[in-house]
Amino acid sequence: MRGSPFALDGGSALTPSTKMPFRSSIRNSFCVTADLLIPGKGDPFENGCIVVEGDQIIKVAKADEIAKEYSHLPKYHVKTLMPGMWDCHVHLIGLQKLDGQSILGSWQNMALSGARCAKDVMLILNAGFVVLYVSFWYSTDAL
Repeated sequence: MRGSPFALDGGSALTPSTKMPFRSSIRNSFCVTADLLIPGKGDPFENGCIVVEGDQIIKVAKADEIAKEYSHLPKYHVKTLMPGMWDCHVHLIGLQKLDGQSILGSWQNMALSGARCAKDVMLILNAGFVVLYVSFWYSTDAL
């Protein structure tokens, strides 16, 4: 997690039980509980909690499982939380190996390349990425 995903202005969806600390050192820590936590990998679950230390999510669990251990930290609550990675730029072209012949071959069988791209998207999402910005190799042909 880089920077704070939470707005410090009045428009935030965050409901703090204490004031949001400014992150002046790497040791700043806090908890965010959620009615529904949707991890990047695994099934969504209710009454979830993440523990953030500095710029790292160090724990993801049910809130009641970690409440005692982290009771000293500031707590915030949201309805839904999705910790995960963002890939802001990726080209999907459905290759099994990266070489010139494979790239040229992918243009000749776009249906097969499209099926491989769908499989690639599944693998990326299952690896924990929750947002993708996809730049298709084939431009409008892929739409």
